[in-house]
Amino acid sequence: MVLEMTKTIENLQGGVLGDPDHQIGHLFLIDREVDMVTPLCTQTTYEGLVDETFGINCGYCEFGKDVTGTDKNIKLLLNYEDDVFEEIRNRHITNVFSFLKAQAQHVQSGYMKGKNITQIGQMKDFVSNELKDLKQQSKSLTIHIGASEKILQQTTNEPDSKEHLQTEHGKVLKGVWIR
Repeated sequence: MVLEMTKTIENLQGGVLGDPDHQIGHLFLIDREVDMVTPLCTQTTYEGLVDETFGINCGYCEFGKDVTGTDKNIKLLLNYEDDVFEEIRNRHITNVFSFLKAQAQHVQSGYMKGKNITQIGQMKDFVSNELKDLKQQSKSLTIHIGASEKILQQTTNEPDSKEHLQTEHGKVLKGVWIR
């Protein structure tokens, strides 16, 4: 069915779809008759929970004031250009905060390096090269720490959430109920 749709679009456009230089080179389709359970399972990765909690639309996610720590919402593009997001997007939510903490300590040590500079040439290099990156990382960390806090608050406030996950992962995904 997908192949037929692709051929129809190619015929209407008069050629092969897309540019061969695109990053995505393959498409894998999984028949739901082979795996009916996975789409019904609870998200546990950071990106999946961000999507469920805040909603990701065309790669953008709008974070509210409670996440940003400011008086305005921020719309953030979640892709490989955000180094922090790139590192945590596929991590289990329980492993995200330890990574964010280590990154925050790294940023803090970067700022401390700037405070210990004594020569004007070193200060110029620091401001022109490292300071911009440190500010961007700091902004990104603030948003992702706020988002992970909100996600953890939401999941821990849900009644029976821990029991639900244990049942889902212990019984359903291990095939006890599926034969």
